Amino acid sequence: MMAAIGSVLAMPAAGWLIKQVRQSEPRDWVDIGVGLALPLIAESNTVLTLSVALLFYGAMAGSMDVAMNTHAVMLEKRYQRHIMSSFHALFSLGGMAGSALGGLVASRAVPAGIHFWVSGIALAAMSILRIQVASASLST
Repeated sequence: MMAAIGSVLAMPAAGWLIKQVRQSEPRDWVDIGVGLALPLIAESNTVLTLSVALLFYGAMAGSMDVAMNTHAVMLEKRYQRHIMSSFHALFSLGGMAGSALGGLVASRAVPAGIHFWVSGIALAAMSILRIQVASASLST
């Protein structure tokens, strides 16, 4: 429930922020935020710390949703055709692939804490790499 509350509270703020600054910047930061939230969830050992970690995770995930949809709308305008459903389809396929990988990791009895730490670090690292690649391509 705390993740849903965080998401609902953050979505309007994310929309406002995206409108105020360059559209990709909020997406860059929320991608990293989701990666950082996963270890926070893994390290939570009380109801309060878990609630705060899930609130943060929900805020980052909701903000990411707004940022991704905003980016998709921008690309639809550029391509002058409807492609939003393709983005949602690929997001769903990614979710299924992630679930399958999570199930595989769980079937190997990897502790959830280790799984969340590795996943979070990998997501944050890939997000930072994507930001660097995008920055390099803009400067050339």
